[in-house]
Amino acid sequence: MITRENFSYNSSKEFYCLRESGSMRCLTQKGHRNREANFDQGFIEQLRRLFRPFNQDVYRMVGKDLGWD
Repeated sequence: MITRENFSYNSSKEFYCLRESGSMRCLTQKGHRNREANFDQGFIEQLRRLFRPFNQDVYRMVGKDLGWD
């Protein structure tokens, strides 16, 4: 299960990184997604489940489904 403990703030990059299997996966220096990261589909689904309630809250606040699920 993915929890807050799976994320760590990287002060030199000034954003959060994901801890996975003992290593950190962070965005690139330019802040773009790391397109080289190949996450297992089960892991992606865990992230979707984790963030779904928060996404739904945002949708309600802005009155629009942003399609993040």
